[in-house]
Amino acid sequence: MLARRGIGNSVFTRRIQYKFDINDEWIDYECPTANNREGLTITLANKGDKVLFQNLDNNFSYDYSNNYFRFEMTGKIYARGHINSLINYTNSLGTTSNGGFAYLFQNNDALLSMPLMDDIILYNYHGCCRFMFDSCINLRETNTTINAISTTGVSLFSNMFRYCNNIIKTPIINITINSTNSNIMENMFYYCINLKEFRGKFNLNGNILPSQAFAGMFIGCVNLVVPPSIIPGKIALSYACNQMFNNCVSLPYIPKIELEILSGNQCFYFMFADCREIKEIKEPPVIKEMYGTYECSCMFQRCYKLKNAFELPATITQPWCYQNMFNGCTNLISGCSILPANHLANYAYMYMFQNCTNLEQAPEICAETWDTQSMVQMFTNDNKINKIKVHFTEWGPEANTSLWVQNVSTSGEFICPSALPEVRGNNNIPNNWIITRF
Repeated sequence: MLARRGIGNSVFTRRIQYKFDINDEWIDYECPTANNREGLTITLANKGDKVLFQNLDNNFSYDYSNNYFRFEMTGKIYARGHINSLINYTNSLGTTSNGGFAYLFQNNDALLSMPLMDDIILYNYHGCCRFMFDSCINLRETNTTINAISTTGVSLFSNMFRYCNNIIKTPIINITINSTNSNIMENMFYYCINLKEFRGKFNLNGNILPSQAFAGMFIGCVNLVVPPSIIPGKIALSYACNQMFNNCVSLPYIPKIELEILSGNQCFYFMFADCREIKEIKEPPVIKEMYGTYECSCMFQRCYKLKNAFELPATITQPWCYQNMFNGCTNLISGCSILPANHLANYAYMYMFQNCTNLEQAPEICAETWDTQSMVQMFTNDNKINKIKVHFTEWGPEANTSLWVQNVSTSGEFICPSALPEVRGNNNIPNNWIITRF
Protein backbone atom coordinates (compact mmCIF):
# COMPACT_ATOMS: atom_id res chain seq x y z
CA MET A 1 0.00 0.00 0.00
CA LEU A 2 1.11 3.54 -0.76
CA ALA A 3 0.08 5.71 2.16
CA ARG A 4 0.16 9.43 2.75
CA ARG A 5 1.99 10.42 5.90
CA GLY A 6 3.07 13.57 7.72
CA ILE A 7 1.01 16.20 9.49
CA GLY A 8 0.31 18.45 6.51
CA ASN A 9 -2.94 18.70 4.58
CA SER A 10 -1.71 20.28 1.37
CA VAL A 11 -3.76 19.44 -1.70
CA PHE A 12 -1.71 17.54 -4.24
CA THR A 13 -2.32 14.61 -6.56
CA ARG A 14 -0.08 12.20 -8.47
CA ARG A 15 -0.75 10.17 -11.58
CA ILE A 16 0.69 6.84 -10.48
CA GLN A 17 -0.02 3.63 -12.36
CA TYR A 18 0.67 -0.04 -11.69
CA LYS A 19 0.53 -3.45 -13.35
CA PHE A 20 1.51 -7.02 -12.47
CA ASP A 21 3.39 -8.02 -15.61
CA ILE A 22 5.47 -6.28 -18.22
CA ASN A 23 2.91 -7.12 -20.92
CA ASP A 24 -0.14 -5.93 -18.97
CA GLU A 25 -1.88 -2.61 -19.45
CA TRP A 26 -1.18 0.09 -16.90
CA ILE A 27 -3.89 0.67 -14.27
CA ASP A 28 -4.44 3.98 -12.51
CA TYR A 29 -3.54 3.68 -8.83
CA GLU A 30 -5.91 5.17 -6.26
CA CYS A 31 -3.50 7.51 -4.53
CA PRO A 32 -3.98 8.62 -0.94
CA THR A 33 -5.21 12.18 -0.39
CA ALA A 34 -5.34 14.64 2.48
CA ASN A 35 -8.75 13.24 3.47
CA ASN A 36 -8.17 9.55 2.63
CA ARG A 37 -4.59 8.86 3.68
CA GLU A 38 -4.53 5.14 2.82
CA GLY A 39 -3.99 4.18 -0.80
CA LEU A 40 -5.07 1.01 -2.55
CA THR A 41 -3.74 -2.19 -0.91
CA ILE A 42 -2.11 -4.54 -3.42
CA THR A 43 -1.74 -8.21 -2.46
CA LEU A 44 1.11 -10.37 -3.78
CA ALA A 45 0.02 -13.79 -2.62
CA ASN A 46 2.79 -16.03 -3.93
CA LYS A 47 6.56 -16.07 -3.83
CA GLY A 48 7.84 -14.40 -7.00
CA ASP A 49 4.76 -12.22 -7.53
CA LYS A 50 5.53 -8.64 -8.45
CA VAL A 51 3.94 -5.30 -9.08
CA LEU A 52 5.33 -2.54 -11.30
CA PHE A 53 4.83 1.19 -10.69
CA GLN A 54 5.29 4.27 -12.81
CA ASN A 55 4.58 7.93 -12.24
CA LEU A 56 3.35 10.18 -15.02
CA ASP A 57 4.30 13.33 -13.12
CA ASN A 58 7.83 14.70 -12.73
CA ASN A 59 7.65 14.76 -8.94
CA PHE A 60 6.49 12.43 -6.19
CA SER A 61 6.04 13.53 -2.59
CA TYR A 62 4.98 17.11 -1.90
CA ASP A 63 7.63 18.08 0.63
CA TYR A 64 10.13 16.48 3.00
CA SER A 65 8.46 16.97 6.36
CA ASN A 66 4.68 17.30 6.35
CA ASN A 67 3.30 15.74 3.16
CA TYR A 68 4.85 12.61 1.70
CA PHE A 69 4.04 9.15 0.34
CA ARG A 70 5.33 5.97 1.94
CA PHE A 71 5.13 2.32 0.97
CA GLU A 72 3.79 0.19 3.80
CA MET A 73 4.47 -3.50 3.27
CA THR A 74 4.42 -6.86 5.01
CA GLY A 75 6.12 -10.16 4.18
CA LYS A 76 9.43 -10.15 2.29
CA ILE A 77 9.80 -7.61 -0.49
CA TYR A 78 12.62 -6.92 -2.93
CA ALA A 79 12.56 -3.47 -4.50
CA ARG A 80 13.80 -3.79 -8.09
CA GLY A 81 13.97 -1.49 -11.08
CA HIS A 82 15.05 2.13 -11.09
CA ILE A 83 13.89 4.76 -8.65
CA ASN A 84 13.47 7.22 -11.52
CA SER A 85 10.25 5.46 -12.52
CA LEU A 86 8.68 7.19 -9.53
CA ILE A 87 9.77 10.60 -10.76
CA ASN A 88 8.84 10.49 -14.40
CA TYR A 89 9.09 7.27 -16.38
CA THR A 90 9.95 9.16 -19.59
CA ASN A 91 12.88 11.06 -18.12
CA SER A 92 16.11 9.23 -17.29
CA LEU A 93 17.52 12.43 -15.79
CA GLY A 94 15.09 12.79 -12.93
CA THR A 95 14.42 16.09 -11.18
CA THR A 96 12.46 15.77 -7.96
CA SER A 97 10.41 18.20 -5.98
CA ASN A 98 11.12 18.91 -2.33
CA GLY A 99 11.13 15.62 -0.47
CA GLY A 100 10.86 13.57 -3.65
CA PHE A 101 11.53 10.19 -2.00
CA ALA A 102 11.63 11.26 1.63
CA TYR A 103 10.40 8.50 3.98
CA LEU A 104 9.47 6.33 0.97
CA PHE A 105 10.28 2.97 2.63
CA GLN A 106 10.58 4.11 6.25
CA ASN A 107 9.94 1.49 8.95
CA ASN A 108 9.48 -1.35 6.48
CA ASP A 109 10.76 -4.54 8.10
CA ALA A 110 9.68 -6.36 4.92
CA LEU A 111 12.15 -4.59 2.63
CA LEU A 112 15.21 -6.71 1.74
CA SER A 113 16.77 -4.71 -1.13
CA MET A 114 16.86 -1.13 -2.33
CA PRO A 115 15.96 -0.07 -5.90
CA LEU A 116 18.56 0.98 -8.43
CA MET A 117 19.88 4.53 -8.35
CA ASP A 118 22.65 4.01 -10.91
CA ASP A 119 21.82 6.70 -13.44
CA ILE A 120 22.61 10.32 -12.78
CA ILE A 121 19.79 11.81 -10.73
CA LEU A 122 19.63 15.58 -10.53
CA TYR A 123 18.42 16.66 -7.11
CA ASN A 124 17.66 20.37 -7.03
CA TYR A 125 15.35 20.48 -4.04
CA HIS A 126 15.32 19.80 -0.33
CA GLY A 127 15.26 16.46 1.48
CA CYS A 128 14.93 14.27 -1.61
CA CYS A 129 16.07 11.04 0.06
CA ARG A 130 15.69 12.10 3.66
CA PHE A 131 14.78 9.12 5.88
CA MET A 132 14.15 7.11 2.69
CA PHE A 133 15.11 3.73 4.22
CA ASP A 134 15.04 4.76 7.86
CA SER A 135 14.62 1.75 10.19
CA CYS A 136 14.43 -0.81 7.38
CA ILE A 137 16.07 -3.26 9.73
CA ASN A 138 16.18 -6.17 7.25
CA LEU A 139 17.51 -4.20 4.28
CA ARG A 140 20.75 -5.85 3.17
CA GLU A 141 21.16 -5.60 -0.62
CA THR A 142 22.66 -2.22 -1.55
CA ASN A 143 24.22 -3.12 -4.89
CA THR A 144 23.69 0.16 -6.63
CA THR A 145 25.44 3.46 -7.21
CA ILE A 146 24.02 6.73 -5.98
CA ASN A 147 25.01 9.42 -8.46
CA ALA A 148 23.75 12.83 -7.49
CA ILE A 149 24.38 16.48 -8.29
CA SER A 150 22.64 19.35 -6.55
CA THR A 151 22.92 23.11 -6.74
CA THR A 152 20.94 24.29 -3.71
CA GLY A 153 19.26 21.33 -2.02
CA VAL A 154 19.65 20.72 1.72
CA SER A 155 19.22 17.53 3.78
CA LEU A 156 19.27 15.53 0.56
CA PHE A 157 20.42 12.23 2.10
CA SER A 158 20.10 12.98 5.79
CA ASN A 159 19.13 9.91 7.83
CA MET A 160 18.67 7.97 4.59
CA PHE A 161 19.75 4.59 6.02
CA ARG A 162 19.33 5.31 9.72
CA TYR A 163 19.02 2.14 11.80
CA CYS A 164 19.43 -0.15 8.78
CA ASN A 165 20.99 -2.80 10.99
CA ASN A 166 21.78 -5.37 8.31
CA ILE A 167 23.63 -3.25 5.75
CA ILE A 168 27.21 -4.56 5.34
CA LYS A 169 28.39 -2.26 2.55
CA THR A 170 27.10 1.14 1.53
CA PRO A 171 25.88 1.77 -1.99
CA ILE A 172 28.65 3.20 -4.14
CA ILE A 173 28.43 6.91 -3.32
CA ASN A 174 29.30 9.37 -6.07
CA ILE A 175 27.81 12.62 -4.85
CA THR A 176 28.88 16.12 -5.87
CA ILE A 177 28.60 18.57 -2.97
CA ASN A 178 28.21 22.33 -3.23
CA SER A 179 28.73 24.87 -0.47
CA THR A 180 24.94 25.37 -0.25
CA ASN A 181 24.15 21.69 0.39
CA SER A 182 23.90 21.91 4.16
CA ASN A 183 23.05 18.69 6.03
CA ILE A 184 23.53 16.77 2.79
CA MET A 185 24.59 13.48 4.45
CA GLU A 186 23.84 14.21 8.08
CA ASN A 187 23.24 10.95 10.00
CA MET A 188 23.11 9.09 6.68
CA PHE A 189 24.20 5.74 8.19
CA TYR A 190 23.29 6.52 11.79
CA TYR A 191 23.71 3.40 13.94
CA CYS A 192 23.99 0.97 11.04
CA ILE A 193 25.56 -1.41 13.51
CA ASN A 194 26.68 -4.06 10.99
CA LEU A 195 28.05 -1.67 8.38
CA LYS A 196 31.68 -2.52 7.60
CA GLU A 197 32.60 -0.74 4.39
CA PHE A 198 31.98 2.65 2.84
CA ARG A 199 32.16 2.56 -0.98
CA GLY A 200 32.64 5.56 -3.24
CA LYS A 201 33.92 9.09 -2.77
CA PHE A 202 32.86 12.64 -2.11
CA ASN A 203 33.19 15.19 -4.90
CA LEU A 204 33.35 18.76 -3.62
CA ASN A 205 32.54 21.57 -6.03
CA GLY A 206 34.89 24.30 -4.81
CA ASN A 207 36.70 24.29 -1.46
CA ILE A 208 33.90 24.90 1.07
CA LEU A 209 32.39 21.95 2.94
CA PRO A 210 28.85 23.02 3.87
CA SER A 211 27.44 23.11 7.35
CA GLN A 212 26.52 19.72 8.84
CA ALA A 213 27.54 18.04 5.60
CA PHE A 214 28.80 14.87 7.32
CA ALA A 215 27.51 15.48 10.85
CA GLY A 216 26.82 12.15 12.53
CA MET A 217 27.17 10.35 9.21
CA PHE A 218 28.56 7.12 10.70
CA ILE A 219 27.80 7.65 14.37
CA GLY A 220 27.38 4.33 16.14
CA CYS A 221 28.60 2.21 13.20
CA VAL A 222 30.41 -0.08 15.60
CA ASN A 223 31.69 -2.47 12.90
CA LEU A 224 32.90 0.09 10.36
CA VAL A 225 36.48 -0.70 9.26
CA VAL A 226 36.65 0.97 5.82
CA PRO A 227 35.80 4.70 6.03
CA PRO A 228 35.84 7.21 3.15
CA SER A 229 39.42 7.78 2.01
CA ILE A 230 39.29 11.59 1.99
CA ILE A 231 37.33 14.34 3.71
CA PRO A 232 37.61 17.04 1.02
CA GLY A 233 37.77 20.81 1.08
CA LYS A 234 39.75 23.63 2.59
CA ILE A 235 37.11 25.50 4.60
CA ALA A 236 34.59 23.79 6.87
CA LEU A 237 31.36 25.48 7.89
CA SER A 238 29.59 24.90 11.21
CA TYR A 239 29.18 21.28 12.35
CA ALA A 240 30.59 20.03 9.03
CA CYS A 241 32.09 16.83 10.52
CA ASN A 242 30.48 16.98 13.95
CA GLN A 243 30.37 13.43 15.41
CA MET A 244 31.02 11.97 11.98
CA PHE A 245 32.61 8.76 13.32
CA ASN A 246 31.62 9.01 16.96
CA ASN A 247 31.54 5.58 18.62
CA CYS A 248 32.90 3.72 15.58
CA VAL A 249 34.69 1.41 17.98
CA SER A 250 36.20 -0.84 15.26
CA LEU A 251 37.55 1.93 13.02
CA PRO A 252 41.30 1.23 12.56
CA TYR A 253 42.39 4.53 10.96
CA ILE A 254 41.11 7.97 10.04
CA PRO A 255 40.55 9.35 6.54
CA LYS A 256 42.84 11.97 5.10
CA ILE A 257 41.36 15.30 6.20
CA GLU A 258 42.11 18.10 3.75
CA LEU A 259 40.27 20.82 5.69
CA GLU A 260 42.50 23.59 7.07
CA ILE A 261 40.14 26.38 8.12
CA LEU A 262 37.29 25.77 10.57
CA SER A 263 35.03 28.74 10.03
CA GLY A 264 31.95 27.80 12.07
CA ASN A 265 31.14 26.13 15.37
CA GLN A 266 31.90 22.51 16.29
CA CYS A 267 33.38 21.51 12.94
CA PHE A 268 35.30 18.48 14.34
CA TYR A 269 33.41 18.14 17.62
CA PHE A 270 33.48 14.47 18.82
CA MET A 271 34.54 13.50 15.28
CA PHE A 272 36.43 10.33 16.31
CA ALA A 273 35.44 10.06 19.95
CA ASP A 274 35.45 6.47 21.26
CA CYS A 275 37.14 5.08 18.14
CA ARG A 276 39.08 2.62 20.25
CA GLU A 277 41.03 0.83 17.50
CA ILE A 278 42.77 3.86 15.98
CA LYS A 279 46.47 3.45 16.72
CA GLU A 280 48.18 5.91 14.42
CA ILE A 281 47.30 9.04 12.47
CA LYS A 282 49.32 8.57 9.30
CA GLU A 283 48.07 11.64 7.43
CA PRO A 284 47.26 14.16 10.13
CA PRO A 285 45.06 17.17 9.43
CA VAL A 286 46.65 20.61 9.38
CA ILE A 287 44.27 22.92 11.22
CA LYS A 288 45.59 26.40 10.50
CA GLU A 289 42.70 28.64 11.53
CA MET A 290 39.62 28.38 13.74
CA TYR A 291 36.75 30.85 14.03
CA GLY A 292 34.01 29.08 16.02
CA THR A 293 33.54 27.47 19.42
CA TYR A 294 34.22 23.80 20.30
CA GLU A 295 36.01 23.29 16.97
CA CYS A 296 38.09 20.22 17.97
CA SER A 297 36.56 19.58 21.34
CA CYS A 298 36.50 15.85 22.21
CA MET A 299 37.79 15.04 18.72
CA PHE A 300 39.78 11.96 19.82
CA GLN A 301 38.40 11.51 23.31
CA ARG A 302 38.82 7.95 24.64
CA CYS A 303 40.72 6.70 21.59
CA TYR A 304 42.47 4.29 23.92
CA LYS A 305 44.96 2.82 21.42
CA LEU A 306 46.02 6.08 19.77
CA LYS A 307 49.79 6.52 20.12
CA ASN A 308 50.55 9.73 18.25
CA ALA A 309 48.88 13.11 18.15
CA PHE A 310 49.77 15.77 15.56
CA GLU A 311 50.84 19.39 15.38
CA LEU A 312 48.24 22.11 15.97
CA PRO A 313 49.63 25.21 14.20
CA ALA A 314 46.69 27.59 14.75
CA THR A 315 47.98 30.74 16.45
CA ILE A 316 44.56 32.03 17.49
CA THR A 317 42.40 29.96 19.80
CA GLN A 318 38.63 30.04 20.26
CA PRO A 319 36.51 29.12 23.29
CA TRP A 320 36.62 25.37 24.02
CA CYS A 321 38.59 24.78 20.80
CA TYR A 322 40.73 21.88 22.12
CA GLN A 323 38.71 20.99 25.21
CA ASN A 324 38.96 17.21 25.88
CA MET A 325 40.61 16.75 22.49
CA PHE A 326 42.78 13.79 23.61
CA ASN A 327 41.22 13.13 27.00
CA GLY A 328 41.43 9.46 27.91
CA CYS A 329 43.94 8.49 25.19
CA THR A 330 45.72 6.21 27.64
CA ASN A 331 48.31 4.95 25.11
CA LEU A 332 49.23 8.34 23.71
CA ILE A 333 53.02 8.60 23.71
CA SER A 334 53.63 11.48 21.36
CA GLY A 335 51.59 14.66 21.66
CA CYS A 336 52.03 17.82 19.63
CA SER A 337 55.40 19.45 20.28
CA ILE A 338 54.17 23.03 20.64
CA LEU A 339 50.98 25.01 21.14
CA PRO A 340 51.87 28.32 19.43
CA ALA A 341 48.92 30.53 20.40
CA ASN A 342 49.98 33.68 22.26
CA HIS A 343 46.59 34.21 23.93
CA LEU A 344 44.17 31.54 25.16
CA ALA A 345 40.43 31.91 24.79
CA ASN A 346 38.02 30.67 27.44
CA TYR A 347 38.47 26.96 28.21
CA ALA A 348 40.77 26.55 25.18
CA TYR A 349 42.98 23.75 26.63
CA MET A 350 40.62 22.51 29.35
CA TYR A 351 41.07 18.72 29.88
CA MET A 352 43.02 18.58 26.63
CA PHE A 353 45.42 15.78 27.62
CA GLN A 354 43.72 14.61 30.78
CA ASN A 355 44.15 10.89 31.56
CA CYS A 356 46.88 10.41 28.92
CA THR A 357 48.73 8.09 31.28
CA ASN A 358 51.60 7.25 28.89
CA LEU A 359 52.39 10.78 27.73
CA GLU A 360 55.84 11.82 28.99
CA GLN A 361 56.40 15.31 27.58
CA ALA A 362 53.84 18.07 27.44
CA PRO A 363 53.70 20.39 24.43
CA GLU A 364 55.47 23.70 24.82
CA ILE A 365 52.87 26.29 25.82
CA CYS A 366 53.58 29.64 24.14
CA ALA A 367 50.62 31.51 25.61
CA GLU A 368 51.42 34.61 27.63
CA THR A 369 47.86 35.68 28.44
CA TRP A 370 44.56 33.89 28.86
CA ASP A 371 40.85 34.15 29.49
CA THR A 372 38.73 32.10 31.89
CA GLN A 373 39.75 28.57 32.90
CA SER A 374 41.80 28.06 29.76
CA MET A 375 44.04 25.26 31.16
CA VAL A 376 41.87 23.60 33.81
CA GLN A 377 42.99 19.97 34.37
CA MET A 378 44.98 20.07 31.16
CA PHE A 379 47.42 17.31 32.25
CA THR A 380 45.54 15.80 35.18
CA ASN A 381 46.44 12.13 35.85
CA ASP A 382 49.24 12.14 33.26
CA ASN A 383 51.52 10.36 35.69
CA LYS A 384 54.43 10.00 33.26
CA ILE A 385 54.71 13.65 32.26
CA ASN A 386 58.04 14.90 33.56
CA LYS A 387 58.70 18.03 31.52
CA ILE A 388 56.61 21.16 30.92
CA LYS A 389 57.72 24.41 29.27
CA VAL A 390 55.62 27.58 29.47
CA HIS A 391 55.99 31.19 28.35
CA PHE A 392 53.60 33.06 30.64
CA THR A 393 55.05 35.32 33.34
CA GLU A 394 52.20 35.38 35.84
CA TRP A 395 49.69 32.86 37.12
CA GLY A 396 46.57 34.96 37.04
CA PRO A 397 43.37 33.73 38.74
CA GLU A 398 43.82 30.27 40.26
CA ALA A 399 40.86 28.92 38.29
CA ASN A 400 42.79 29.30 35.02
CA THR A 401 45.13 26.43 35.89
CA SER A 402 43.02 24.58 38.43
CA LEU A 403 44.43 21.05 38.97
CA TRP A 404 46.26 21.28 35.66
CA VAL A 405 49.23 19.19 36.92
CA GLN A 406 47.44 17.00 39.47
CA ASN A 407 48.93 13.48 39.49
CA VAL A 408 51.73 14.13 37.01
CA SER A 409 55.13 12.49 37.62
CA THR A 410 56.55 12.95 41.12
CA SER A 411 59.77 14.33 39.62
CA GLY A 412 60.47 16.40 36.55
CA GLU A 413 61.53 19.72 35.06
CA PHE A 414 59.45 22.89 34.80
CA ILE A 415 60.87 25.42 32.31
CA CYS A 416 59.55 28.97 32.54
CA PRO A 417 60.46 32.68 32.20
CA SER A 418 62.50 34.18 35.01
CA ALA A 419 59.62 36.52 35.91
CA LEU A 420 57.12 33.72 36.72
CA PRO A 421 56.60 33.48 40.50
CA GLU A 422 57.49 30.15 42.08
CA VAL A 423 54.19 28.78 43.33
CA ARG A 424 53.97 25.07 44.03
CA GLY A 425 51.05 22.66 43.96
CA ASN A 426 48.50 21.04 41.66
CA ASN A 427 47.43 24.46 40.32
CA ASN A 428 50.91 25.75 39.52
CA ILE A 429 54.37 24.11 39.50
CA PRO A 430 54.42 20.43 40.53
CA ASN A 431 55.95 19.74 43.91
CA ASN A 432 59.50 18.35 43.86
CA TRP A 433 60.13 19.34 40.23
CA ILE A 434 63.25 21.34 39.43
CA ILE A 435 62.74 24.75 37.86
CA THR A 436 64.77 25.94 34.89
CA ARG A 437 64.37 29.59 33.93
CA PHE A 438 65.05 31.48 30.72
